[in-house]
Amino acid sequence: MPWAGIVALIVVVLLDAALLGSRGPWERIFRALPYDGSLYTGVARDRTQLQKIRAADPEQPRILIFGTSRANRGFNVVRAERGLPGASLGQMAHQMMDPFAILSLVDESVAAGADAVVLLLSQFDTHRPLRIEPIPGKSSASLAAIGDLTDAAGAAFAWQIRDSLYRIAASSALGSYRFRDVLGRTGLNRTREFALDDRLDSRGFALMRGPAALGEPREKALGAEEREELLERLSPRLRSRAPRQFGWFTETRRGEHARVQMALVRRIVERLRDADVEVFIVECPLHPLAADIEERGTRAEFAALASDLASETGAHFLRLEAMPPFEANDFNDLLHLGPSGSEKLTAAVISTLHEHLPNLAPPQRPPPGP
Repeated sequence: MPWAGIVALIVVVLLDAALLGSRGPWERIFRALPYDGSLYTGVARDRTQLQKIRAADPEQPRILIFGTSRANRGFNVVRAERGLPGASLGQMAHQMMDPFAILSLVDESVAAGADAVVLLLSQFDTHRPLRIEPIPGKSSASLAAIGDLTDAAGAAFAWQIRDSLYRIAASSALGSYRFRDVLGRTGLNRTREFALDDRLDSRGFALMRGPAALGEPREKALGAEEREELLERLSPRLRSRAPRQFGWFTETRRGEHARVQMALVRRIVERLRDADVEVFIVECPLHPLAADIEERGTRAEFAALASDLASETGAHFLRLEAMPPFEANDFNDLLHLGPSGSEKLTAAVISTLHEHLPNLAPPQRPPPGP
């Protein structure tokens, strides 16, 4: 009986690795998902992007772009591919792609053969509370990342969130557990649950909120008069979306959570550089109004971290001041760039990649607009 159990376990692990490993049918899974821009779609797309650069010609520069939905909307891959002929680009950018999630994907990125990684980050990523849950949605599954987190936050913190870390460890062993929510969205959930009316289904909103493992969660820090004054400074097009986003900026603060988040960014860069991967830290812009809501000094701390990493590891740091100025009309809301802002950011990234990656072919002609 013990041997039968061991053999059964081995068979399950091997089948799991074959079906949901690095060479699994991820393009088919991605196409089976509803195209709703959700986190689940983003996680499945990550797998296809890793397969894309893994399959690229070794002589072809392979570049991964990491970031949240701000990077997804702000970096135009189609435009970049025209400006970087001969390069293979993979965009790993969607909701909740925070420092811990990126750190969890470092080993897979190196194994896929990435030559360069672009990290589109800002204080909005390093100075908001650390959120670990929900694990399956973020697809975080790395024992090495657990070790880095424990080193940064301490053993007492690791013990406090031990249930979450157990789930990450389980996710690292079984893809069917790691990606169960993604697979469920392909239609498998219909066999085990009934659909909720859209008015009652708050799962997406709850997912975006997430409990804070370290750092104060969002709080209603803006008074009514202050909120009205801020809204008056926005165009009518942005006013309807802004109130829901104010909370994201009020929790952008200095503190222990920011120290840990910045330590995770440091480990991302160090581990990539140790693997001889070129790293580009690109400061992802925020609406000008953000500076009046977030705690003062947070951007300076982020810039100091990126500058230190550039000088210590050989990474490259592209700060906002080195790009064309981003005006209020370059944004679709307080977080996400619109077409004109995306054009500026994408062109700046293309330019810095050409400057620091000598094996990139020069553009055949000036890249057209988006």
